[in-house]
Amino acid sequence: MEMMTLHLLILEDNPDDAELAVKELERQGFDVKWTRIDTEETFREALAEKPELILVDYSLPSFDGLAALEICRQLDLKIPLIIVSGTIGEEVAVKCMKFGATDYVLKDNLSRLGPVVKRALEEMKIYRKSKQAEELLRENELRYRSLTDDVLDTSAVGIFILDSGFHVVWVNQALERYFGLRRKKIIGKDKRQLIRERIKDIFEDPAYFTKKVFATYDDNTYVEHFECHIVPDSEREERWIEHWSQPILSGLYAGGRVEHYSDITERKKAERKLQERMNELETFYRATLGREERVIELKQEVNELLEQLGKNKKYRDYT
Repeated sequence: MEMMTLHLLILEDNPDDAELAVKELERQGFDVKWTRIDTEETFREALAEKPELILVDYSLPSFDGLAALEICRQLDLKIPLIIVSGTIGEEVAVKCMKFGATDYVLKDNLSRLGPVVKRALEEMKIYRKSKQAEELLRENELRYRSLTDDVLDTSAVGIFILDSGFHVVWVNQALERYFGLRRKKIIGKDKRQLIRERIKDIFEDPAYFTKKVFATYDDNTYVEHFECHIVPDSEREERWIEHWSQPILSGLYAGGRVEHYSDITERKKAERKLQERMNELETFYRATLGREERVIELKQEVNELLEQLGKNKKYRDYT
């Protein structure tokens, strides 16, 4: 049987009783690394070493189990603490449990100690996993809640947050401007239906836009990137939008998506001007190239005529 390592702190004024408890735990499969202390001062010092479990004798001359429990409560230590006592009544046991004791074991029945310790460690493992999950959830809630702060709300990037059912959780002001939408009217709506009813009419090629966006919803692990042209009307001027969409893999909106829409109109205008200039240069080049070829032909004809007249060539030989 594989031994379970246990870092144990024992608050006990009787060394023999401490050794009996350790031997019982070793007999039941624990590899015990232990420290015994018997005063409040040494108890506080030992807690800094972060033991996995604490055994406490309920009655000590100057320091009892309830006082040890109170210290752990004040320090907010999540360490299983088991009361071990020669005699403890039911009323006292209940009081200890109310103060935060995990369990209690009588010294004349140490055979219970191993199972009690195993259960306490398992419960602590479950508790810590639960707290980690709660903390992760809290972090994600704060993360997505922070998307509504002034920084992102005034960002030039339009943002959609969708839950796992593709319902709109949040949009920012830039998104409202791009699409002429109002967040109060679309929060909670199915983005897919929104595309069918409204957004697709904004784009020059609505079929292309709808197909690309729905591809991300059909495969919610998909990261999508494309560009679309927004056609002008009475409310909107001509614009180009760059779309990024990626899945939310964990947290409150796991299974949903974050969609980003960036205004790339100025970049597209610059690209268009550059392309127009390149077209002009290419046209000029072709025209210039044609003239140069004609000049060369004329020079060759002059050379041929001079040669027929028995004179020297005037121009170099281009052949």
